[in-house]
Amino acid sequence: MLHLVKIVLFATLLQCVNAGRRQSVIKDELNKFMNDYADSQLLPECATPVNTNCSVTRTFWAEDAVLAVPGWNTGVGRDGVMNVLEEVKSSDPYLHIRVTFNEHIKQDKRSATGYGHGTVYSKDETGELKKLVDMRCLLHFLKVKDEKKYRIQYWVENIVHTGEDKRIS
Repeated sequence: MLHLVKIVLFATLLQCVNAGRRQSVIKDELNKFMNDYADSQLLPECATPVNTNCSVTRTFWAEDAVLAVPGWNTGVGRDGVMNVLEEVKSSDPYLHIRVTFNEHIKQDKRSATGYGHGTVYSKDETGELKKLVDMRCLLHFLKVKDEKKYRIQYWVENIVHTGEDKRIS
């Protein structure tokens, strides 16, 4: 009987370790995806106020995507999302967001959902990068079958702080 209890406890321990490992892998995968997304917003053709072309950024969004950001029009569908993003970029070409996921990630075979921290940046008059807004972001990703890559399906933000960050980290 004691031997059976040891086996059950060991199996439970292995399951917990594997779950933590899977969580770490998906966290790293989504954070890399979001860094690549932010970098796509800074490509020369996307970071321009005239003839803004964010076609690389477009590839990160699912066909039925929804972007809901306070103070902006809601973008529905990939074309709607791109219209919103290109409109915003035409008034501030260097505006971009960096989202990181530390916890609160759920995954299944075809999707992942993450609740993370987003920081919006732009450049000031001197050309230096400046933090504008901190926010919480809830993103839902779909996995594309053929490519085994994610696409953003839903993006919802909640602004938690604007202006200079006075928090102590």
